[in-house]
Amino acid sequence: MNQGATKSVSQSTIQRTLLRLGLRSRRLVRAPMLTAVHRRRRLEFARQYSSWTSTEWRQVAFSDESRFMLHRTDGRWRIRRETSERNHPATIAGTVQAGGGSIMVWGMFSWHSLGSLIIVEGTMDQYKYASVLADHVHPYMRIVFPQDDGIFQQDNARCHTAASPHIRDGDAPRPYPNTYRDKWDSDHIRMPCSPQNKYPVESLNGGKQIQSRWDVICGSLRRNIECSLDLECLSAAERAHFFETVLPVMIDMALNLPYICTQPIPLLKKDMDHSVTMSQKQIGCLLLNAFFCTFPRRTLPGRYKKERWNCEYATYPDINFNRLFYGTKDNVLSKNTEKLKCLINYFRRITTKEPCGTVTFHRQCLQDLPKWEESTRKIRTVVIKADGLIESDGCGMLQILSLLLKHVVDKTEDDLFEVDDKDVNGEMLDNDIHLYMNQAETLLKVDFANKFVGGGVLGQGCVQEEIRFVICPELIVSRLFVECLDFNEVLIVTGVEQYNKYSGYSDGFKWEGNFDDQTPRDTWGRRFTQIVAMDAKHFRDEQFKEMYITRELNKAFCGFYENALPENLPAVATGNWGCGAFNGNPSLKFLIQLMAASQAGRSMLYLTFGNENLKKELKNIYHFVKDKSLSVGDLWRFLISYCATVNVFGKELYPTLGNFLHSTSLNRHKNNAEAVTNEKLQNDSEEKAMQKLIEDVCNDDSNTETEDDFCIK
Repeated sequence: MNQGATKSVSQSTIQRTLLRLGLRSRRLVRAPMLTAVHRRRRLEFARQYSSWTSTEWRQVAFSDESRFMLHRTDGRWRIRRETSERNHPATIAGTVQAGGGSIMVWGMFSWHSLGSLIIVEGTMDQYKYASVLADHVHPYMRIVFPQDDGIFQQDNARCHTAASPHIRDGDAPRPYPNTYRDKWDSDHIRMPCSPQNKYPVESLNGGKQIQSRWDVICGSLRRNIECSLDLECLSAAERAHFFETVLPVMIDMALNLPYICTQPIPLLKKDMDHSVTMSQKQIGCLLLNAFFCTFPRRTLPGRYKKERWNCEYATYPDINFNRLFYGTKDNVLSKNTEKLKCLINYFRRITTKEPCGTVTFHRQCLQDLPKWEESTRKIRTVVIKADGLIESDGCGMLQILSLLLKHVVDKTEDDLFEVDDKDVNGEMLDNDIHLYMNQAETLLKVDFANKFVGGGVLGQGCVQEEIRFVICPELIVSRLFVECLDFNEVLIVTGVEQYNKYSGYSDGFKWEGNFDDQTPRDTWGRRFTQIVAMDAKHFRDEQFKEMYITRELNKAFCGFYENALPENLPAVATGNWGCGAFNGNPSLKFLIQLMAASQAGRSMLYLTFGNENLKKELKNIYHFVKDKSLSVGDLWRFLISYCATVNVFGKELYPTLGNFLHSTSLNRHKNNAEAVTNEKLQNDSEEKAMQKLIEDVCNDDSNTETEDDFCIK
């Protein structure tokens, strides 16, 4: 205090004196160290935007991440206690060993709407932040600011500004981490190259020794392979080209697995709403290992063997290609031969020119499902076509929808049902239509899936889902990590590329050559192609029951739902979902998907795959629903009424949903009219009776009461 003073002063005296002066002991405030660069940037920001109005700030989407403590204290709390209460539970702040006492969350919002709020595992780095940008920021900005006039705000944290190797035009994304990190557990794919992947082999002395399975795989694939009966369908020149040129580079890429996929892929399990994004190169490497059947524990026993249901991956599809190589007793299955041609063309493409994009696999699981009977959502626009395919005609069909949705041309719905390509590509296209068509490729396309995604693509199946998986082989990798889908779950895949042309269906399926996909990419390198795999239930005769209609409605809603503004959601391209081998009723499935799409805020393109009669029937149903302005809840009550009728009297009474819908409406109108008439007659009768009673009382000569007495009574 005063070095010249002779009187000593204790520490407690100094503390009391400082307290009387109001100078309390306080902790230092923790704040980022501001450099000259930081101060200059803050000043520049303030000067640049100080004159902005609220209208301009409404175009900004704000974002940030922050860490939150999971426990009650972060070390800055103080308590008052007795000396003996040192170890009392109420005075102890619990700690968590090796971290885990906090979580980091990232969120964004704008004046228009709230954005995503997500939990960030560990610490945010440039790789995780790049995933956040791709999965949450870009979709939000595209939906909230459809005119591309929004501004995304972020601070200058290093993870926001670090150069990420993932997003580079024309270059394949680099893997993260740089070197292989193994995880051999039930939450991740057990990789063929894992050091934990062991295999017993015979030693020189005739005994058994444990060896790395990956070493065995590498040794086996490095040997010369000169022929295979599986390729007997090829010509001599094609076989020579395959064995001498294509197969060696396929083997090289497959054996580069630990350098291309530097960490195991997490499993997308049941009751798990999560996404996995991989580069196209990583997907190709994984599929090559599946082609050579290297994945451990993923070659399932036969269908009727007990071991099949006891293995670790019993609830997952098989991924190794061994079943695809099987023939029959007497010959090779032609459809499997054609599927192999598709896959070999894909492998030839990715080994000749390195793919540079990414693909996202999102397992969507919804817990809050609609109360269908209470829904007041109006039915959305539907275009019904007999010709066309979901994968090849969807984008053009969305252009037709855009004409109606944007009201840029003077056409009725009847005109739009008959619109042809000349209308779309001709003089009707003005600037407004062109702006909307930039999003045409984002049409949500339905995969009529099996609950084991991919169905029989690696076996003898060759219908809608299997064909989609072989013309876009990157879809097949989902079988590696997606567990079978539950009633409230779907798989949404964004960014897959089409590699093959085809013709035919089932046994008539045929590969027709290479396909050059020119679909544009987003900033994350994903094609503007989005596919939802949703599984219908396999029915016999019980589909006209409330519980099954509810199940199908909820499943379709899970597939069509997106947490975004309904007016900006793309339409759904679908068709006779579950109406083939699963015996679904086409009219019923049309109404179910119409209700689910309307509830989710989407319009719909419905293809009947050449069935003109079904097209006419569905158009009549749709026009009737629109003319009557029925809501989703109204259609729900109609379906329940129809189910009750079918279950009591049989379908023969009302052979089609359309007939029942019209008859129900007419009967309801007739009953309402009769009820109004009866009520009016009853009211008139009561009024006349009362009038007569008053007249009788007033005119009764024997009545000796005065008028005042009567009024009082």
